[in-house]
Amino acid sequence: MVDFAAPPARPDAGQSTDFTYVIRPRSGATPAGLFQIPVQTGGVLPSLATVATTGNYADLINKPAILTPPTLASVATTGNYTDLSHIPALAPVALSGNYADLLNKPASGNVTVGTTAGTVAAGNDSRIVGAAQTSSLATVATSGSYNDLTNKPATSAPPGVTIRTVTAAGPVTVQASDAGGFLVINKTVGEPTVVNLLDGVRVTIKDGKGDAATNPITLTPPANGAIDGQPTKVMDSAYDALGVLSYGGGKFGLY
Repeated sequence: MVDFAAPPARPDAGQSTDFTYVIRPRSGATPAGLFQIPVQTGGVLPSLATVATTGNYADLINKPAILTPPTLASVATTGNYTDLSHIPALAPVALSGNYADLLNKPASGNVTVGTTAGTVAAGNDSRIVGAAQTSSLATVATSGSYNDLTNKPATSAPPGVTIRTVTAAGPVTVQASDAGGFLVINKTVGEPTVVNLLDGVRVTIKDGKGDAATNPITLTPPANGAIDGQPTKVMDSAYDALGVLSYGGGKFGLY
């Protein structure tokens, strides 16, 4: 068994790196038993650059040149049309869209519309052959009301059914002769109307004038009576119609 002597400590930069191993017996060896093995490591340890120990980019030499980013125009960050350079000059109408901002507009002649000489005809004008003159039209042409028709056919009721039309002002009272028939409220001058019901008489009440929305018709039972449990019944829809049943004793029902 032999011991190996440790190699010398690491030399400093620039010093020789050669060293020798000494081999000798473990104990009791005589000097004649020593022998040496020289070891060479390749010469002198090179000097290291600063960056080898700092790791800092700034300590490198021959670094590549870094390009400086170009300066951006304002429009690159604002996106605003007004930040563009060399903007073309636009006519005012391009932004306003207003006819008044146009140049070289055609002259618009002064035209007067009317029905006399020197005017432009429009609508009711006797100068237009075949034109309808308002003064020659029947009332129903502008009112659209059935009541304005002339020569209206006579309304007829089924056999045994009566129709009584009231045109006079004031309240209306159901009569025995109205039983099973129709009582039409069609006053010459529209007004709110009270219809007094008659015990024992079944009748249909009709807004014949079509103005119940503004001139309502109020059905009223005899004293202490009721209509479907209510003291009165108001008809307030145009051309409304209600059938009234009499149960006797002042009690009435609607259908």
